[in-house]
Amino acid sequence: MPLVLGVNVAASSYADLVQRCMEWARNRESRTVLFVGMHDLMETHDDPTFRAAMNSADLANPDDMPVV
Repeated sequence: MPLVLGVNVAASSYADLVQRCMEWARNRESRTVLFVGMHDLMETHDDPTFRAAMNSADLANPDDMPVV
């Protein structure tokens, strides 16, 4: 995944996101999926603990055009 201000943000399509989540659901896997906006990225820039938590997610997706 590409890094955006130190956060691993997925570079995938909506269809890929849905497919991956559906596969995890079929396999009864518990996963963490985030939707990351610019405000979130700025908070992670100032808070290394928050950044580590965001980077521990299984999938972090861009949530607004500045992140895309």
